[in-house]
Amino acid sequence: MAGILVFFVGVTAGLWYFKYYLPRHSGLSCFWLTTTGFYCPGCGGTRAAAALLQGDLYRSLLYHPAVPVGVVLYSCFMISQTFARITHYRYFIGLRFRLWMPISIVFLITVNCIVKNLLWFVWQIAVT
Repeated sequence: MAGILVFFVGVTAGLWYFKYYLPRHSGLSCFWLTTTGFYCPGCGGTRAAAALLQGDLYRSLLYHPAVPVGVVLYSCFMISQTFARITHYRYFIGLRFRLWMPISIVFLITVNCIVKNLLWFVWQIAVT
């Protein structure tokens, strides 16, 4: 029971951080970007999560498309698995794990990194 309480306190603290603290203190910068000049595969992920929690799906997709896609896949998977376990698998309408799920997320992360770096180094368009 204590583990569940700790989990919910952690989730609440994380949601508060992304929704209220981060937008006001957005001067955080990526260590990889400041030292090498290249965008890392995760650049924009924090801003995408903050935009998604504020309800701005379009901005979240622009910052890092893997974040909203990952949230949708994860939410659908967890809700369907929870429903299946609650009904003791009598009604299994849920998503099952498929290999395309993590592969699609890795693909989105890779394409996002390549596009951001190309925009910066070829056309000098900063995407931060």
